[in-house]
Amino acid sequence: MLNRGRGALIYGTKGSILLTRNGYILYNLSGKEVEVVNEREASATMNTVGAGNLDTQHFGNFMDAIQGKDTLHAPINEGVISVNLGHLANIAQFTSGSLRVNPHTGHPVGNRKAEMMLDRKYEPGWEPEV
Repeated sequence: MLNRGRGALIYGTKGSILLTRNGYILYNLSGKEVEVVNEREASATMNTVGAGNLDTQHFGNFMDAIQGKDTLHAPINEGVISVNLGHLANIAQFTSGSLRVNPHTGHPVGNRKAEMMLDRKYEPGWEPEV
């Protein structure tokens, strides 16, 4: 697990996953490696700009799907889970360092500061309509 640059270790109810800029390792609840995926092209793991090979591939697929040239590799209702994990990781970093999350809503539990970071106030006329 060491010397991977930036990444995140996410603990779930059925195991955990170590995500890095160049792939992931999936573990079962006993800590045994279940799956290892490495990217074909290595990304700069300490690049603070944020872009890497995975980002390029995901964004390209998204744009191709919008233009009708391809289908999404991840359905929106699954992709939003991944995106929200990134938001929750940032919220954890800026608050307590770890969060308890309601698995049904995806919202932090028992951390008012973290809960408040999921919402924002908009200028009149700029409120999003869903």
